[in-house]
Amino acid sequence: MSPSRPHVPGRHGGYPDVGPSMRFSPRDQGLGLAEQAGPGEPQDQLTPVMTRLGPADLAAVDTLIVAGIGGSRAEILRWAVSRIREHPAYAQLQVRVHEISQLKAQF
Repeated sequence: MSPSRPHVPGRHGGYPDVGPSMRFSPRDQGLGLAEQAGPGEPQDQLTPVMTRLGPADLAAVDTLIVAGIGGSRAEILRWAVSRIREHPAYAQLQVRVHEISQLKAQF
């Protein structure tokens, strides 16, 4: 196992050649539903999303956890997406997507 990545037991026992596998559940972590949402995010507006990450991306997420940026992989991914929304190019992208949707509606 890589010393830069925390040990995360998973369905494969956390063996380095297979990679860790985790599932986050408020019941398993003893956290209330309100504690799962970030600041200003009502729990009923959150949508569960599953993703598969390669070793380099997983190591990056785990590094951010160890550095204290977030407490879980889910929290780190929410944080990363919120940083994308802050980028000025994202607003431009939203405008273009809206324009494309309008053009598609004309067909």
